[in-house]
Amino acid sequence: MSRSNLLEELSWTDISTVAIIGLGVIGRAWISVFARSGCRTRVYDVEPNEVEKALGWFAAELEQDVETGCLTKEEAAARTSLSQRWARLWAAQATFRRAAPSVLT
Repeated sequence: MSRSNLLEELSWTDISTVAIIGLGVIGRAWISVFARSGCRTRVYDVEPNEVEKALGWFAAELEQDVETGCLTKEEAAARTSLSQRWARLWAAQATFRRAAPSVLT
């Protein structure tokens, strides 16, 4: 299957868990995209304090969504529970190695 065919056939319902490695501006944006769409989102950064900052940032984003009426408290809590620290890099790397060949080739 070619890469373009794979991407055409892939839908959000096919993705249940994602790993985000690196939690700078782009990594944080991916937390928001995937957790808000219902994916279990595992996060990792080489700097442990960046993980805490990113999860705190996402919690604040969800709090704003509740304040503006975009989400209920229950919906925000459900999305918060989807985002978790991934403490073991080897697990994240192993997941990437298994997924990358099928997506990138």
